[in-house]
Amino acid sequence: MDQHNLLDFNSIEKNFNAYTLKNRGVHAIEIDKIVGSIGRYFDFNENLLPKREVVTARYNDIKNIMENGGILPPIQVYQVLDNYFVIDGHHRLAVAKNELKAKYIDAEVIEIRF
Repeated sequence: MDQHNLLDFNSIEKNFNAYTLKNRGVHAIEIDKIVGSIGRYFDFNENLLPKREVVTARYNDIKNIMENGGILPPIQVYQVLDNYFVIDGHHRLAVAKNELKAKYIDAEVIEIRF
């Protein structure tokens, strides 16, 4: 398993001069454009696979819900230019990508404007 981390949003945020946030609502976004995370970048590798056993247990719970047709809320992301950083929904995203082979996922998009 690849052990590279997702990008840490906080490490790049310090390079922004000033910005505003705009809630763009819920949209289907391209999973391949999700490059990082806020606060959970160390729990998942760049392929969005869990890196720790505790995370894997949560992953399996979410997988069971999604495979059995359960409805879960959209993930939440920051949009920075053409890329996204996960705020909430890391496990939903990981299952959608790795188990369901989804190319898109519904997300509440909060755009960062410079």
